[in-house]
Amino acid sequence: MKPFALVASALCLALAGCESVRDATSSVRERLAARTAPHTRVFATESRVLYAATRSAITEMGYRFLRGGPAQGEIDAVSDLDTDNSLRTTRQISMKIRLVPVPDGTEVRVVLTEVVEDDFNKGAGRSTESPLHDTPQYEVLFRHIEQALAALPKG
Repeated sequence: MKPFALVASALCLALAGCESVRDATSSVRERLAARTAPHTRVFATESRVLYAATRSAITEMGYRFLRGGPAQGEIDAVSDLDTDNSLRTTRQISMKIRLVPVPDGTEVRVVLTEVVEDDFNKGAGRSTESPLHDTPQYEVLFRHIEQALAALPKG
């Protein structure tokens, strides 16, 4: 009877461990999803007007427009290249903006990603991308959009 109790106890412990591993895995997934989730803001205007204001805002911030259009409700842009003192490492920020119509107007969804290429002499084109979550650039963008909307002619 004792070997059966030992096997039963081991089985209970193993199954309890599976639940904690599952909880830890889902916790990691939730944290990663939160890091890559877009920052959003709703503006009470139609998407084409908001698109024009957003294009103006990214130009004001020093980003270069890559692709997108008002019909797609998309804007992809990049910052200038930034290098270290030895000119071995380059950094650039990629901005992906999606404009989504919502009942109250249009929602702006923004994801900023830092692209870093270390020591490009060892292998050109090898870079790492990291989502930027805690940066004030999101709020700066939204403020520039508000200013661009206020500057647009009414009517």
